[in-house]
Amino acid sequence: MENNVHEIEQYLLVLGPNCRRGDYGEAARILNQFLALLQNPSVQKVLSQISPGLIKKFNYSLETIFIMFKNQDWVAVADIIEYELIGLWKEIIGASELGN
Repeated sequence: MENNVHEIEQYLLVLGPNCRRGDYGEAARILNQFLALLQNPSVQKVLSQISPGLIKKFNYSLETIFIMFKNQDWVAVADIIEYELIGLWKEIIGASELGN
């Protein structure tokens, strides 16, 4: 289970730089893989263990990424990933049984 959960962070760590350097095709591919991994049962189990407030912050960041992606504002996508989403994911891991 832990492997899938830590893969999320790896996707985020490469997604931001791909957006920032203009590799939008690769960024879209990585985003799709990241979203598919979020549906993984082991990742869903981790997400089910955290507070509603933290999940709300995570979902808000994802929604904002989708809006910026749709608007092709790649720098904003990278900023949200690098300055919000990675930290939120680390907080989620810390709040789950994996962080204890």
